[in-house]
Amino acid sequence: SENEQEEGVDVLDKKPKEEVSERTVEEKLKESEDKLLRSLAEIENQRRRFEKEIKDAFEFGSFNFAKEILAILDNLQRAKDAIVDHFRDQVGDRPNVDVINPEIALQVYVFKNEVSILLDASGFSLHKRSYRKGRHPAPLNEVLAAGIVKMVNWNELGTFIDPMCGSGTLLIEAAWNSFNIPPQVLNTQFAFMNWPNFDPHLWSKIQQVSMDKMKDIYGNFFGFDMNKKAVESARINIREAKVNEEVPVIPKNFFQLTAEDNRGVLVFNPPYDERLEQNDPDFYASIGDRLKQEFQGYEAWVFTGNLEAAKHIGLRPSRRISLQNGDIDCKLFKFELYAGSKKHRNE
Repeated sequence: SENEQEEGVDVLDKKPKEEVSERTVEEKLKESEDKLLRSLAEIENQRRRFEKEIKDAFEFGSFNFAKEILAILDNLQRAKDAIVDHFRDQVGDRPNVDVINPEIALQVYVFKNEVSILLDASGFSLHKRSYRKGRHPAPLNEVLAAGIVKMVNWNELGTFIDPMCGSGTLLIEAAWNSFNIPPQVLNTQFAFMNWPNFDPHLWSKIQQVSMDKMKDIYGNFFGFDMNKKAVESARINIREAKVNEEVPVIPKNFFQLTAEDNRGVLVFNPPYDERLEQNDPDFYASIGDRLKQEFQGYEAWVFTGNLEAAKHIGLRPSRRISLQNGDIDCKLFKFELYAGSKKHRNE
């Protein structure tokens, strides 16, 4: 509470000054110096990536883009210099930076005339689950896929089918959600493990608590794709995710699929961008026809960034959820599939 914080300050203020020696402060600074300064390696790594982008920008003649990248590089250089100069002023030495294997990561944000320097607790983007080993031209972001699975809330419907599974991300996230598998279970190294106050025993207990919450899987999972390379990619990723025994992937065209029962959910992300060269409205019209003819009793959730083509599915969605896939405006459509009229169904 606010009062408690104020009381804490009073207690610290009343602590005898002689208990805190200049030598103790210097030792603590020296002790944390190496780890803190290695965090600048992240900045240096970004510099290398940006330098490559500058080269590419000039090759493609995009002067404005290159100019913007140069400005970012200049800010990164200034931030690094300011940080190492600060430690030089504190301990009398301007330290070197480890650009290969940083132990501590820093994030530098510049907005107008304000600069924020933050400790990066993970060291990498947490959307990365470390199961994606198989290649695919347009993989779905793992966090986005997990969010879609949560919104679908499919658990009571029994069977989960991704008929255009690509690299298998939706299938994996659905299986992990059903198992209650921690999303970072495959990642064993995080930046906070190099912090001076990291407690490995406490971390081990936290991990065990999460693992104890895992449960037996329920429901059936099936993935299909007409592209054999996509099938192989999905199988590799599903194997890396440790759910290959529960999630079979079969090479088969969606337009040849039939429902094995009268209850389940289809969740899929049809190809919709230039990388996969599939933007034909007739393709989406065929999706709607197949759903109506072969999957009565199912729910179908279609995630797409081709909003114009999606209008040709020819079914009335019961839900429309706006989502963002990078810089692409997308929608998640829910279709309830049934025989006869909706009026007859409700009766």
